[in-house]
Amino acid sequence: MNTVSVTDLRQDATNILNNVIASQKPTFVIQNSKPRVVMLDAAYYLALQEALEDYEDILDSRKAIAQGDFIPFEKVDADISRKTSKKRS
Repeated sequence: MNTVSVTDLRQDATNILNNVIASQKPTFVIQNSKPRVVMLDAAYYLALQEALEDYEDILDSRKAIAQGDFIPFEKVDADISRKTSKKRS
């Protein structure tokens, strides 16, 4: 676990931020001997957010399927085929 004190962050912010970006690992900022915040590379954070959203979508889909709340593929496929054949006519 990477850690940095608030004092060190104040004195060497640029270098510490560059290290966070280069390491692609979370860095905990310590204040009064306790972790107060976590610093992450912004691109890494956004990727984590996207992965979390994808996981939540999977859970929602599984729940809907278990409850029978879905449209079977065959019906969707037939609807698409019918709509695309109308456009060609």
